[in-house]
Amino acid sequence: LLARQCESVLCFEPSNLTRVALLKTLEYNNCKNVEVRSECVAEETGEIDFYDTGSRASNANSIAPIGKRLTLKSVRIDDLNKDFDFIKIDIEGAELFALRGAKRTLKKVSHLTCEIHPNLLEKIGQSSKDIFDFLSQYNPKYFYDVSFLSLQLIKGHNPFSKENTTP
Repeated sequence: LLARQCESVLCFEPSNLTRVALLKTLEYNNCKNVEVRSECVAEETGEIDFYDTGSRASNANSIAPIGKRLTLKSVRIDDLNKDFDFIKIDIEGAELFALRGAKRTLKKVSHLTCEIHPNLLEKIGQSSKDIFDFLSQYNPKYFYDVSFLSLQLIKGHNPFSKENTTP
């Protein structure tokens, strides 16, 4: 597990079923440096509508309306007042909201992995391009893996840029 290579890990899992599985996985792998929190990562600290599919087979719970609506606590990354070396975002369509809540943090973070869910983004009136447009203010370089719908903010290019000359 990557967590073993880190001094500390902070993760958020608002879905009860998935959080229980995560905690058991961490226990089985003796990962004592991981703090698991139950809030949704969002643009603002407070409360947010969260939709739970109720399925044990799917962890695609989201802020996109795809299940039973719940009101959960939310947290903005910037409100944590922490420095991060690496951020991984896989939050089923809420990526842009989380990124907007991390404006100050993103100025300092050196690596970001963001799994993008175009179909869920569409349900809330957003697109993958919106994410790339937002991140452009940080002068990032990208590696974009279409097969996994994954965006890694490391070194590369913006695939939506008109100036893009690399394949």
